[in-house]
Amino acid sequence: MAPRSKVELLGLLDRVIEMYSVDKMTLTDIEQVLKDEGYDVSRSAVHRVIRSNQELIEEQRLAQEQAELFISEFRDSPNTDISELNLQIMQRYMFKVLREVDFGPEAFKDPTKLANLVARLSDAQVNLDRLKVEFRKGVDAAKAEFERQLTEILKAEHPELLLNLVEIIQKLRIEQKPKRGRH
Repeated sequence: MAPRSKVELLGLLDRVIEMYSVDKMTLTDIEQVLKDEGYDVSRSAVHRVIRSNQELIEEQRLAQEQAELFISEFRDSPNTDISELNLQIMQRYMFKVLREVDFGPEAFKDPTKLANLVARLSDAQVNLDRLKVEFRKGVDAAKAEFERQLTEILKAEHPELLLNLVEIIQKLRIEQKPKRGRH
């Protein structure tokens, strides 16, 4: 096992990686910030840590890009869409991990935890689908109540307007965004 770097020994690994990959700081700037905070870390030490953790940095960069895309895509979406996407991401990640696992008797300390995780993800999907159905029922109930109250108000005073409005309301539907393909 390789000896740990000075950056790691000082507990600064995650911070250095974040300053480099998220804050887009140069190696010299990172060195200066750490020195200003009282840490005796050289630019070359920072460079070695960045170089040896390039895979982690790339994963963080991809995660940041996905998060930004996610936020821009779902900014105006109902929470059920966001929850469904989160479930898909978790399921995909879990299955990726499972494909890479060597399934021997020693593969899991507690195989019931894996079984519980799979069951909880399935339950979450069922609950999300149930929530969507309940939401649709609520929208339909609100639409019916709106129509009923509007009918009472306009019935006596403006019957022609009432007929036109009822026709428009009956055509209204909350349009659902098309389902995104699962990757």
